[in-house]
Amino acid sequence: MQSIHDAAAEFTPEATTTLSTYRRTLSPNELSYFLPSRAYGLNDMCNRTAFHAPPGLISPQRVCTAWAIMRLRHSLLACRVEMAPGCYDQAEFVYTPPSSSRQALAEATSGVRIFDDVAGQELLRRTFNGPRILSSDCLARLDLARHGEVSPGIHEFHLLWMSTHMITDALAMQQATHSIFETDVELVKLLDQEWRVRWGDARLVHDALVFATEVRLLGRPQSKFCGAAWKVDNHNVQKNFIGGHVFPRTKSPIANTCFIRAMFDESQTAAITAKCKTKRSTRSSTPPKTMYTAINLRRHLTSGPPLTSGLSLALEYHNVMLPTFLPPSIDPRRMFWARSAAAQKQMFKYAHSPLMPRRAVVTNRERGERAKVWARFDDEANGTLPRTPRAPQPPPLGPKGTSPPAVALLGISNAGDMASIYRSDAYPLIKLIEMARGPRRGPGGMLVYTYTFVGRLNLTLMWDAAPFPPGLIEEFWRYVVDGVHEYVLEDSSLKGTAEEADCFVGTLQKVRAKM
Repeated sequence: MQSIHDAAAEFTPEATTTLSTYRRTLSPNELSYFLPSRAYGLNDMCNRTAFHAPPGLISPQRVCTAWAIMRLRHSLLACRVEMAPGCYDQAEFVYTPPSSSRQALAEATSGVRIFDDVAGQELLRRTFNGPRILSSDCLARLDLARHGEVSPGIHEFHLLWMSTHMITDALAMQQATHSIFETDVELVKLLDQEWRVRWGDARLVHDALVFATEVRLLGRPQSKFCGAAWKVDNHNVQKNFIGGHVFPRTKSPIANTCFIRAMFDESQTAAITAKCKTKRSTRSSTPPKTMYTAINLRRHLTSGPPLTSGLSLALEYHNVMLPTFLPPSIDPRRMFWARSAAAQKQMFKYAHSPLMPRRAVVTNRERGERAKVWARFDDEANGTLPRTPRAPQPPPLGPKGTSPPAVALLGISNAGDMASIYRSDAYPLIKLIEMARGPRRGPGGMLVYTYTFVGRLNLTLMWDAAPFPPGLIEEFWRYVVDGVHEYVLEDSSLKGTAEEADCFVGTLQKVRAKM
């Protein structure tokens, strides 16, 4: 790894007056990600983007300056989190703005690493399977792997952006990554300008820390009666979720995250998109059994001042449920598209309901409460807090009611076509190659990402392989990929032809499911 401090030495900060420190309490949903992340980085996010560019355009100095600009525009990237032991409701984002553009660059430089001897895929593997890289004092950082020359005057680079999930979500992360690529050529002047409009003599009125999503959704405090009514509504929604469709697994003290991706060429991607349109479906609505998914809330947020950061956590969560036991007499293709339509209808109904924003607030509060309960168990187990004697539970007065298990097979996230975010005409000297992204998984976790990047549909699967029998998840995934060929492209001869890559090593292989 190359030190980048020498490259930015000319920007060493001068002695200046420290600016005021700003604080904001974590929202319930932010807290639900912060508390479980403390141990080993659960849900810490990483986005790796591979691209070709002239080496002078991606120099250490320019990378650090671009990162400094991002930290000024999105102050949560430069925050730390402070929380006294056990005081979960008092966890706070703490932000001290840099006193000059030079200090902004120096602080950003400490969060950037440049690698010449490690591939981007290996850095991704370390991020998901190695010791935690982020912490309460470092909520985001940037890594750059330089792969060398691929053609005269053009080199390959892999940019890895790591961030805690409590300050962002996948969509906001993609939009901010695009901003790094399109940053102005005269970066030093732009950095100085960004600092001056926020913290210099010509500063504009703005919020130093973006308000939490729950605050922006509610607008004003609600009455106790209104809050109780929304809890009842949320309970009625949740009781309809019947799951339990999971693979057999064993408990394992050691996680082993695997990350594979199936890719379809541009012509196949266009055909898949066209077919889904004719069926009035989307590529994300062809799932198996019961799945857990996230819904972006940004279109429901109230707008802030012009300098308001767009990088924050803005998610609601929902389950998609489909029948598991199906009559064998039904034509498989008809069954596939009927299930796709059912999934599409469920998601559309929930996501477009006028009740959804308020439901999101209730859901996020419940997530925060659950996180605090588990955090106390963890803190007592590791000695951070003294153990609290548990009061004996009274015997039940009547027969205990049973409810079906609400366990999802896996989580799914569909990002759509990245062409709506990554506009290559904004940075003509950079050629985007491929992308891989995801969060650090918990024990037994499974997550599917779907997205189109540079015209190619990508289906990615990330899972903890430790508790599953060898080969089980890989075989399941081959059926999923082959199903795209058989039911969407309607060409069984294409089975096994999709490019499948191990995102941790970059090797390609072509496999098909056993029949």
